[in-house]
Amino acid sequence: MTRKVDGHKAEVLIDRVLEDYLSDETEVFFSAMSQAGKLAKKDIQNSNVYKDQSGDYRKGWAIRTKREKYGINVLIYNKLKPGLTHLLEKGHVTKNGTGRTYRDTPAHSHIAQAREKAEDYLLDELAKRL
Repeated sequence: MTRKVDGHKAEVLIDRVLEDYLSDETEVFFSAMSQAGKLAKKDIQNSNVYKDQSGDYRKGWAIRTKREKYGINVLIYNKLKPGLTHLLEKGHVTKNGTGRTYRDTPAHSHIAQAREKAEDYLLDELAKRL
């Protein structure tokens, strides 16, 4: 036995089902992205790239997860020493007190490695959950 449903009512019903499904999937994505961000932050903090007396570089890492109109944005940043991240990641020239070049400081790509590891984790986690 088939039921005849008014076209408008069927569209509303389908829209509700899709909204429920998408909201559930969005929660899965948000949770997985948050976990991947936390993993990346922990990897960066444990990388031992820069050792200073106060430990501000290691302690300064923070994470911000935000829902946006067309996706989820996870931002990992160093709030205490923001300029140092680029210098350590890309390398730089060190100068002595007279302005002459002293040496080239090599790059330590600790942020890129943490990002790759977090991306792999995210893909595996989404494959499990979906």
